[in-house]
Amino acid sequence: MRDDFSEEVKRTIANRVNNRCSNPDCCVPTSGPQLDPAKSLNIGVAAHVTAASIGGPRYGASLSPQQRKHASNAIWLCQNCAKLVDNDEARFPESLLRRWKQSAEASALNLLGKTAISVDPRLSNLSPEEIEILCAAADKGDIYLFSSNETGSWIAVRPQNFVDQTDPAYAAAYTDALESLQARRLVKYDEGSLYVLTGTGFKLARALKTTSLESSRDQAKTLARSK
Repeated sequence: MRDDFSEEVKRTIANRVNNRCSNPDCCVPTSGPQLDPAKSLNIGVAAHVTAASIGGPRYGASLSPQQRKHASNAIWLCQNCAKLVDNDEARFPESLLRRWKQSAEASALNLLGKTAISVDPRLSNLSPEEIEILCAAADKGDIYLFSSNETGSWIAVRPQNFVDQTDPAYAAAYTDALESLQARRLVKYDEGSLYVLTGTGFKLARALKTTSLESSRDQAKTLARSK
């Protein structure tokens, strides 16, 4: 038996990301008008982060049926991306989908209520690595770029170090993310090994962190109620 989402959960998940695909490399709008003025089109799907039934992609045996069909286990995707993530589980693990979900919701929150002319394109399509750096730096704004013979350059945001001694590609992804954040003018160079958030960077970082904390609290409440 599948633990499918209710229609209310589907609507909520779609609305939380402004009816756009949560894949940061896609972000396609998933709703629009039909020729009939009384009808609309939808190409979006409330996909399961962890599968709705045994044998599905990213199935979590420890979850209860209530947890599987809760909004915290749903991510809004276009039909193409929903099919993609379920057909390549190794490439799209649970941790990645949850970062997509967090990033898409934070982006929608950041743009909420702003006129189109005021929307800054630098604030859209943040990568999971950029999101993690911003959230880690949200309180003090300090970001450090260090060098190591083993890994090359790597990022540190106290007390978090974005480095893996066994895989230099991990550190490289975060140094690339730091360069991208500078290009977006969310981070600026200060001196020595120190980089700092800009004013816009602080606003976005704290919005992202707030969204992340709220999502974590919701999941914790869901787990507590299921016990």
